[in-house]
Amino acid sequence: MSSIFKSILFFSFVFTFGFPTSSWSLDLNAQFGRSADLLMQNLFRNDIAPGAVIAATSKQNPEYFYHWVRDAGLVLETSLDLYESGRVNSAQKQRLQKFFLDHVLFSQKAQQNSLNAGGLGEPKFFVDAQVYTGPWGRPQNDGPALRSSSLTRVLSIAIRENWPQLEELKKILYQSQLPAQSMLKMDLEYVTKHWHDINVDLWEEVYGHHFYTLMTQRKALLVGSQVAQAFGDPNAAQYYLQQSQRIGQDLNRFWDPNRGYIYATLSYAGTVSKPVTKNARPTNKVLNKSQLDSAIILAVLHSETADDAFSFTDDRVISTFQKLADSFNAIYPINKNTAAAPAWGRYPEDTYDGYQTNSVGNPWVLTTAGAAEYLYRLAMKLRQRNSVTINQYNIDFYTRTAQLPNLQIGKTLVRGTADYNQMLQNMMNEADRYFSRVLLHSHSDGSLSEQINRHTGFMQGATNLSWSHASVITAKLSRDRANSFADLRKSNRGRR
Repeated sequence: MSSIFKSILFFSFVFTFGFPTSSWSLDLNAQFGRSADLLMQNLFRNDIAPGAVIAATSKQNPEYFYHWVRDAGLVLETSLDLYESGRVNSAQKQRLQKFFLDHVLFSQKAQQNSLNAGGLGEPKFFVDAQVYTGPWGRPQNDGPALRSSSLTRVLSIAIRENWPQLEELKKILYQSQLPAQSMLKMDLEYVTKHWHDINVDLWEEVYGHHFYTLMTQRKALLVGSQVAQAFGDPNAAQYYLQQSQRIGQDLNRFWDPNRGYIYATLSYAGTVSKPVTKNARPTNKVLNKSQLDSAIILAVLHSETADDAFSFTDDRVISTFQKLADSFNAIYPINKNTAAAPAWGRYPEDTYDGYQTNSVGNPWVLTTAGAAEYLYRLAMKLRQRNSVTINQYNIDFYTRTAQLPNLQIGKTLVRGTADYNQMLQNMMNEADRYFSRVLLHSHSDGSLSEQINRHTGFMQGATNLSWSHASVITAKLSRDRANSFADLRKSNRGRR
């Protein structure tokens, strides 16, 4: 057994939660622990530079052994969730803290290298932080936004806990001078200048303006405005805030009231040619004719802000969730005749099967786990609301997903009533059904690939995808928070 593996093994022994009451909860806790183990193994490897985040362990068919800026930002957020979860001991926190510091330095090197290549929109790097300069879909402008937000969170924790490396981190991450030299300043300036540009979406297929990308950019600028203010850069703080407001206004264009869902892409400018060639140009091929895409729900999960723009409780988001659930339920054979919730893919017209792009798309682990996480977090938000009024956009969701029969448009559900409580419980149960869908298809050792074959239910595509494991971890943590919040509310009512 390698020393690296021995040092990681302990993670599996700490991620247990309370006293499970069923074999299903035991399985869920076990998968969480295994996903934590396997994610950490992807981060602490002898064959990558410290701080790098491999997308997956696959080195061929498909080749995912690279550091993607987007995936790294999301995995860093998940690692920070673990760090702050209260479920790791002091030794484990020190190990994670070392990864955070290494990741800052790795990202700094990658960011500098990208300046000498195609710019900060470069999406893909070798595991030594050198830019992948081969043919690819670029720029991908969600990357700098996600990197900025996640590194800001590292800085915030370092300040709160007064890390020994704090002063050095401050110098690396934020300085006010222009042209920008510090990491956050460079990313934030890039976002302000390029958020309105045509770029490639998170699936690396489509040129245009993308809801997901804009949501991540909006959050980055809102958070960045606070950082700039704290670091004595008030003009930048105001400018970042103004630009975030402009993005917020632009996001409203993606809602189609006639179809009842949020579009994934506007200003469509073609697709990335596949296979990608050195001098690739956008093609006229249309991949997602409906513009119905699970990227919308991922955008909400990854870009929550205090002002609740396109929040979990927004009826436009709720309606989009139901449209996606209905669509995926209809097209994947494995969703038939099972007690589990429907497995979700990327979008209905997907033709990427994990190996080639001219096939048929499959469900993905990260989108299915994302559906579960959305429902857990929505239930927690609704517990804080006084009421829900049924309208033409949310009625299908509350009738089918929340399983409240005989609803009519105009009816108001009031917190504390039997109907409201039943709605919340049904929503949590449905989220559990989505989680059980992931468990149904996972390997016995807890490993998770990118995709689930739509016919057989077996895993396929990139092996041990970091984002797959991260999605399970964040969904489980959201489940625990939602249950704890419900228990706290019951306890507080009992003391009145």
